[in-house]
Amino acid sequence: MRGMPSQIVAPGGASLPSRKSLAHHAEAGVERWLLPAILACLALQFYQLFFLEINWDEFLYLSRIYDYQNQTLNRALQTFHVYFFNWLPWVGGDEIRQVEAGRIVMLVLEAATTGFIYLLARSFTSRNAALIAALAYISAGFTMIHGASFRADPLAAFFMMGSLAILARPQLKLGHYCVSALMMALAAMITVKVIFYAPALVALGLWQINRSDRPWQKLGFFILTAGASALIFLGLYLWHEALLPAADLDGSQTMMASAAKTTIFGLELLPTWNDLLIGASKALVPTILLVAGLGLAIVSMRKRRADWAVPATILGLAVPLLSFLFYRNAYPYFFSFIFPPAMVLVAYAVDRLGMTGRHMIVAAAIMVASAAGTVFSLHDRDQDAQEETVETVHKIFPEPVAVIDRNSMIASFPKRGIFMSSWGLQAYRQAGQPVYGTILSHETVPLLILNSPTLENAMGVPVSGPLRAQLLDTDRRTLRTNYVRHWGKIWVAGKTLSVGDAPAEFEIAIPGRYKLEAGSSVSIDGRLLSPGQAVVLDRGTHVSEAKSAQDVVLRWSKAVYRPDFEPLDRTLYRGF
Repeated sequence: MRGMPSQIVAPGGASLPSRKSLAHHAEAGVERWLLPAILACLALQFYQLFFLEINWDEFLYLSRIYDYQNQTLNRALQTFHVYFFNWLPWVGGDEIRQVEAGRIVMLVLEAATTGFIYLLARSFTSRNAALIAALAYISAGFTMIHGASFRADPLAAFFMMGSLAILARPQLKLGHYCVSALMMALAAMITVKVIFYAPALVALGLWQINRSDRPWQKLGFFILTAGASALIFLGLYLWHEALLPAADLDGSQTMMASAAKTTIFGLELLPTWNDLLIGASKALVPTILLVAGLGLAIVSMRKRRADWAVPATILGLAVPLLSFLFYRNAYPYFFSFIFPPAMVLVAYAVDRLGMTGRHMIVAAAIMVASAAGTVFSLHDRDQDAQEETVETVHKIFPEPVAVIDRNSMIASFPKRGIFMSSWGLQAYRQAGQPVYGTILSHETVPLLILNSPTLENAMGVPVSGPLRAQLLDTDRRTLRTNYVRHWGKIWVAGKTLSVGDAPAEFEIAIPGRYKLEAGSSVSIDGRLLSPGQAVVLDRGTHVSEAKSAQDVVLRWSKAVYRPDFEPLDRTLYRGF
């Protein structure tokens, strides 16, 4: 009632708290549960960083840093992270320890992204609803697993959500526009996937213009911000490219054209629908609230209420999720990048449904329990097989050598051959041009790691996962006839020969020093070798002969070390 005192006076003159004061205390009481819940999820994720297997593209992301330091980085687009993580090669330990160090940084950025979700949601909803939205994001299974992974997505999400949170401020000054433009440009330098955020930026800009006393001035500022961001991006790109002796614009254009053709302009609808369903199952409460928020926002729009701009803007923040309809690479790691702006729908649902403090606490408890369940269910996806492989490679080859593998698993070694992602293999098959014979005719590549079903198939061993594509027959033959198994997934340059009393020719594609493994002496190019002796073989044709028929092996002589235990019988990568 108008004129009612802010405090109620009890009999005897004592003051009782007002309804507003009681509501404030109730909100603070819920907050005391929600903030620790968010911190608990961060702690669980920090624990997980040090045992969860390294994904193949995390190794690849690290390898770009080594390429930059070795001046062999051949494209400027989507490699700007090398400046932020240029220190990683000096971290003690091998590639696995370095990726873990990178993950720690990504976890800090993820925590900041969670904070930006709160700030963005706070522009439209209550404090506790915004906290629930932040918790919904950080507790989701896809965030727990991939939110701090060492790849472009967490870094780009940090920059884009920072930009959105700034532009959602009630009062915008020139500095805010400048920082927002810089963050958008940096995000675009990290990954071109930030284009999916464009509808969210437009929606937020229109909301600010609609609520402004000077809409045309506000529109002008937003246009200038977009233009400034584009100019900053162009400047950063040209500067970055100028620092890369091996890079040019053609390399970036070719990569963009190939990636766009394969990952975006396909004909398949909802190409990763199965991953989307699994992701929802690992984030039940966030999914329910997000879908509820979506429905409530649509209903509010249809009723054309006076505050229609708020639900319209919140729906605009969720438009990036439409990328799931066509984007082929919308794998679980993509979820933690694309969902942050849409989490405002969660906060909107909390407010519109009138969730009480008790409801929020129960929801928070379920989300934390789900996050803990996700982490502890991943213990069988440890790094043990990867650790023993990486450690063994470095013991066999203390100094870097060229290597053929799926994804630059040994990031400090120069990789040769195709990048064996699904779209990389598809582009290779469509080109129909063998590559490994040409590579071996120009370079010495003594190491092969079978960390892909495609390579396992090429070498005639059982595949450890779905075989999505084979190498061309010529490439399979090239690899199979020039490498021998050494230990586990590690193969080295070598030949398996059947020799006898008649001279037999064989080809060497990888020149170097080879050690003879045989039951008795063998003549190579007229030189009699005893078992264990080494011989230098040039690239080309050679002749073998022996008094007694036998199968012998010529093995790369520097591959001396071999662990005295059997490797773990596990695949090196178990998916997302």
